[in-house]
Amino acid sequence: MKHLRFEDIPLGQALYLMDEKWRKAYEVWLNNVIENRGVDEPQPGSVLFVTAAETRERGDAIELEWLVDGGVQTTIPFRVTFPRSEFVDCIECREYDDKPHLFARSSWLTNVFGSIEPWEILADQDLMKSIKQGLAEAAAGNLMSHEDVWD
Repeated sequence: MKHLRFEDIPLGQALYLMDEKWRKAYEVWLNNVIENRGVDEPQPGSVLFVTAAETRERGDAIELEWLVDGGVQTTIPFRVTFPRSEFVDCIECREYDDKPHLFARSSWLTNVFGSIEPWEILADQDLMKSIKQGLAEAAAGNLMSHEDVWD
């Protein structure tokens, strides 16, 4: 198990985004799996499958992207800027052959997703309708603010 710095978050590959509240429990669970103790225990917390976009200059932020089911064989890419200031940890475990787990501050996740947990986006049909409507309006030239998508 390795703790990666913000500068070392793998770009251009799949990651799991998790709330910081799950970091310690995840680390304990992973240690147990590596040491063959508690291998039947489910991983604690919830994850959102994201990709860190490949960029030339990382700077103080990276772009995270995930695909939301738009219905009828359509996926909608959803992107958000992830600032260094909201980074808590990134745990990589090549021995376990798992994707790196990127832990973000709870307050940042709340600011981005409101009261909806990120992984619930995939199941919330009303939210999906709002996102699709907002994207359609943006494509038609009716620009919207971030708040309009979530209201």
